[in-house]
Amino acid sequence: MLFDDIDEILNHLNTFKNRYYDLGKAMKYVDQGIQFLDLQKSSLISLPENIAEQESTVLSDHIGRYKAFWINSLPLLPQIDPIVFEKSSSAMSMAVATATDIVYIANVADPAYSKWRTDYNNRLTIFQQEIELPNKVHDLLIQLDSRLGQDFVIMEKNYFTTQGVQKDINAGIALRNLLEHYKGRLIDKARQQKKENITWKIMIDRLYTESKQTPEYYTLLDQESVYKSLFGNQLSNIAKDTQKGQHTQRDIKELYTEVLNHIYTVLSLISF
Repeated sequence: MLFDDIDEILNHLNTFKNRYYDLGKAMKYVDQGIQFLDLQKSSLISLPENIAEQESTVLSDHIGRYKAFWINSLPLLPQIDPIVFEKSSSAMSMAVATATDIVYIANVADPAYSKWRTDYNNRLTIFQQEIELPNKVHDLLIQLDSRLGQDFVIMEKNYFTTQGVQKDINAGIALRNLLEHYKGRLIDKARQQKKENITWKIMIDRLYTESKQTPEYYTLLDQESVYKSLFGNQLSNIAKDTQKGQHTQRDIKELYTEVLNHIYTVLSLISF
């Protein structure tokens, strides 16, 4: 019954995603719902059998509420305020996560459950970090230059409406443009004379104010190769469709995550 409920919600979410793929940023929350349910399902499958039977009522009640939330919300999503929806969907996700805390208290002495709980906590932490990363990157970009906020919005709109080769190309172009503009603003911050030629190392030397002997400094230097790989190779290939439509949405998703991680790594360590 529990897995039937999860499968039913996933079916609703995926059907909705395929039908309304042009919703832009609102689609991000549907994607997050799918990721969260996938995490719950895979975790519940590995839950020790005796505990799964004992606690299925507690977990099923919360999954049922989560299902009702999505089924009632999806028809309204094209008109709903994304900020309101984000808060509601996040609250519901955390309510389901809290249900496992109730189960945990009842079974904390069970060694098999303790191992499962550790694994679940680790995966939930990763999930939460992934959904928080875009907002953190957006805020850092605005601090660097307010115009980059609009670049980020355009990028997300193209990324979350990806469906088909041309839209994949548009997403690749938007990600590449964001990278180009972000680096341009960093160079502007580092430049001390007009038309001065600024290398990545010079830029980091001027914008990183801590000791050059720290691991963070070398992390920033290493990010040059990450930037070149993303901007000059992977995203350029998608933007120019060098593979003639053979890239996949998985490629786009991985590149989206890599771009965000790169920007966050750099902007969270330097001063500007």
